[in-house]
Amino acid sequence: QATCDINNIELVFIARCEGEISLHIKVFKRAIENLVRNAVQVLANGGRIKIYTSENDSNFFMSINDNGPGIPEEAKESMFQPFVYQRKDGTGLGLFMVQHAIAEVHGGKIWFDSELGKGTTFYISLPKN
Repeated sequence: QATCDINNIELVFIARCEGEISLHIKVFKRAIENLVRNAVQVLANGGRIKIYTSENDSNFFMSINDNGPGIPEEAKESMFQPFVYQRKDGTGLGLFMVQHAIAEVHGGKIWFDSELGKGTTFYISLPKN
């Protein structure tokens, strides 16, 4: 929240979950922080980040949406590959580690939808135990 406030970014969090899931808290928290940090970095002093959670009988869902510039078409296929980055100061490991944390550590899925000039949404689905 503090990073968003400093950068004049509205952060909206809506949770619609009552169930429980088993998480490696540090790993999951780091993955979500990475996604939010990426959103903050593309929102040049202003914008909005929305985080939603929901669930059904078998899965927990989360989406992280920003109203930033979006991801160029040519970059979409390699987003989760190591050492591929869009920013000059990037290492290309952030989204690779997020994908590993969600898919490998938690047995879930992560994907995204992005439109140039409108923003990007990352979606996460985790199985309930």
